Amino acid sequence: DYSLTVVGTEPTGDTQLTLKLDDLSRFKEHTNTATLQCAGNRRSDMKDTKGTQWRTGAISTASWTGVRLRDVLIESGLPLDEDGLPVDKSIHHVHFIGLDTDPT
Repeated sequence: DYSLTVVGTEPTGDTQLTLKLDDLSRFKEHTNTATLQCAGNRRSDMKDTKGTQWRTGAISTASWTGVRLRDVLIESGLPLDEDGLPVDKSIHHVHFIGLDTDPT
């Protein structure tokens, strides 16, 4: 029984939306493909570096499929502008807590 809970504060007031895994199926599915390269690539070409000497291999491409965070935030009541940014410009942070969180 997996669920996703979105807890909001100002400007919408204290709100809470809980969605079960099945609830997410009503949102449109999107796929995002991205290539990530480690900032430490080619460290072996630099002088006096410590740690693992990556050559050029720390790079990968992956595709993620699921619902957009934007759509879930809108469902929770967070007003967004046409660019998908919060209408309240004082909002700068989304905090995630997952099942892999260390409980200590």
